[in-house]
Amino acid sequence: MGELLDRGHVGNFELEETMRHKVRQLCATNVWGFREIVLVMCIGRLLDPGYAPTSRFYDCNPRAIYEGPIRDALYEAQIPHGKSGPLNVAKAAPGINPEWAAQRRPREIAQVAVELAEIIEKASAAKITNLASGLLAELLAEAQRIAGHIVEIPKNADPVRLTDLCFGLINEVPDAGNTPQRIVGLLLEIYHEFMGSEVEVTGHLERASVTSTTSKKPGDIMERSKTGRILSVYEVSVKPFDEQRASDSYEAVQLFAQSQGQVISEVIVICRNVDVHPSAIWTENDTPHLAILAFRGLTYHFLNIYQWVASALIRLGPEARIKFYTYLNNYIGHPNTSEKVKIFWRDLHQHSG
Repeated sequence: MGELLDRGHVGNFELEETMRHKVRQLCATNVWGFREIVLVMCIGRLLDPGYAPTSRFYDCNPRAIYEGPIRDALYEAQIPHGKSGPLNVAKAAPGINPEWAAQRRPREIAQVAVELAEIIEKASAAKITNLASGLLAELLAEAQRIAGHIVEIPKNADPVRLTDLCFGLINEVPDAGNTPQRIVGLLLEIYHEFMGSEVEVTGHLERASVTSTTSKKPGDIMERSKTGRILSVYEVSVKPFDEQRASDSYEAVQLFAQSQGQVISEVIVICRNVDVHPSAIWTENDTPHLAILAFRGLTYHFLNIYQWVASALIRLGPEARIKFYTYLNNYIGHPNTSEKVKIFWRDLHQHSG
């Protein structure tokens, strides 16, 4: 991978215009698994000239190839990448072929991956090296572009200013729920760290798309005692917490109880007023506590996300707020955070001076 990256960096490769177009199509989609699966096929074929990805994709042991040399190299180069991107789009299919592409979305990009798989299967080592180097050149250019959005934060952290920044991120670039989940989780994590409570906050470092049932966790975010016992379960949402979402949450809690032997009776839902479950009973007070819902034996407490964030920032001391600001900035600056979040964050700071 190092040699391929070096070739991509200095432009030591040749790609026909049609091949270059396919590479650019791969890099234009936010489903990174397609470009990553092409890298896996290239490496697999370079290691084994008899490798046939269109019919025996898994023969190259793609997990070992991707989660070892490829992912490490992408991380070092600050290129956006997935945790197990190729496997997530391969979906245990025998081969990368038209039948596989028909089940993937976006389908047209999956078809590009199939066309490249067919080329890789028959190409010489030199041609495969050119393809991989050209693909990496595009990814390096992407890394350089998003690096230009990095923000240098001020040395103080006014809570009112920070509150406005968090509200802007939540409202304008929720990023499929990743932004509010990270904000809430970091506020909890840093609060407990500075309080010396020994309470561990988990779940918030995962993508919001990672379902609680798949990851065997009872909610988006958990507070755990030092013995590992769950103290609180949080769901963070800027979409309606409707019947389906409540059912998914209930299932996750039950699966956790079955596997861990701990019964959970309450879940805290941090959301906007408009996201509260339609059957919840609203509370008659002017506090962050919006409503309560009894759902199949579970109690859901709905808290206003804006009031919760503002209160959480106020209860942090100056040093803790600086740490929160730094952690949030680091998260947004990470290669894997959506570029639209980076651009919005940069603009917020530029416009405010």
